Amino acid sequence: MVDICIFFFINHFFCFVFKETNSSIIKCKDQIHELNLTINDENSSTFNLLVDIYRQIFCLLTNLTNLYLDINSRFVLSKSLLDNLSSTTCSSSTLTHLNIKLHNIDDCFLLLDGRLSELHTLIVKLDFIHNQELLRRIPLETLCHSIILADKTKNFDKLKSFSLIAQQFTNEFDTLIVRFLRRMIHLETLFLSLRLYQRDTFIDYTYLENIFLRDLSCLQNFHFDIVVDHVIIHDNAKPCFSDIQQTFIRKGYHVDGYLDCANHPAGLWNQCHIYSLPFMFEYMQPITNCFPGGLFKSVTVLWLKDTNHPFEHSFFMKISQSFPFVRCLTIINKLEQKNKDLSSMIQFSHLIELQCGYVHIDYIEQFLSSLYTHLPALTKLAVQYEHLVAITENFTSDVIRINCAKLKSIHFTDMQSTVHSKDFYHYFPSLNLSV
Repeated sequence: MVDICIFFFINHFFCFVFKETNSSIIKCKDQIHELNLTINDENSSTFNLLVDIYRQIFCLLTNLTNLYLDINSRFVLSKSLLDNLSSTTCSSSTLTHLNIKLHNIDDCFLLLDGRLSELHTLIVKLDFIHNQELLRRIPLETLCHSIILADKTKNFDKLKSFSLIAQQFTNEFDTLIVRFLRRMIHLETLFLSLRLYQRDTFIDYTYLENIFLRDLSCLQNFHFDIVVDHVIIHDNAKPCFSDIQQTFIRKGYHVDGYLDCANHPAGLWNQCHIYSLPFMFEYMQPITNCFPGGLFKSVTVLWLKDTNHPFEHSFFMKISQSFPFVRCLTIINKLEQKNKDLSSMIQFSHLIELQCGYVHIDYIEQFLSSLYTHLPALTKLAVQYEHLVAITENFTSDVIRINCAKLKSIHFTDMQSTVHSKDFYHYFPSLNLSV
């Protein structure tokens, strides 16, 4: 058995390694059973690279049993990867474990149309169940097409473990996802990470049991991270979080989470976030100020989003202690901080990427100022140019310079690429000159 790990940075390298005439691949292709591919590119060629992988990988590596295909978590696929690939082109009678990022739920259905007949474990990471713009334009056609694909899925007798992780919100849980899950009657382990919205009720264990869990008679392990967002409740029968939590606890689950409420013209706007413990996902659904804390060692990708309350220094301290291994952090909050705190230093030892292009300037200072936060590993930043100019005092401030010393990439969310001054590049000595 040969186990190979490859990190792809350019399309040409993949084409060279997996070219059908490559003598090295031809000699050992029947011995390669496990393949780990990591793609860190974020450009227009990345999608074509993925299609090339799907077209060639199963034809060349005929004894492959495990395939892990990882992509930069920030890269959003522009369209379906499998729509134009026949089941004979992308198929395997040996693959048992697959970990893969796909465009939307339709790609997942296509993978399970019988082309992977021996699949035992499937981990699917989606940008969204369906693109919301597509649902606004042709909602009925989109849903009907997906239902047809879902109903064609088969070979579930060998699929024992399934993970579905979707980052963007969806209102298709009851109409599509549940319909699909009910077919997995031999499933033993299920992971669900979803963000649902536009509902008039919260989700508790009783609801999940009634709509699909009772159909999965072989299910032994159920791990979940579910946010129910934009819930409008018109009466006074709003449950507290402990009511929701208790429905899981009575069935033997360890869970935590919170209920977040705010006034809305149509009624009381609510969000419920509930997750199983111990937490098993690398990505956690977006959290607000109401997050109770805890320890989540598995999480490397995290979103913080709150449109009702500012994030204060104490909140970020809680985040740094709760997520000690977070590598990619996104912050969305336009509200000004009320309390500045110099009494305690926050440290994100493993944070590589910081996305703060849609925040109040206070949060740029909170993270980049060495008076508040220590970021020894930061190499990638997304920010508004005007904010960066202001907090660096036109690229002269020493307290900001420390956390920016290793930056290799800066993406400005409020302007196109431009030629910067010498002071700019002197201030960011490690920066890629293409910025």
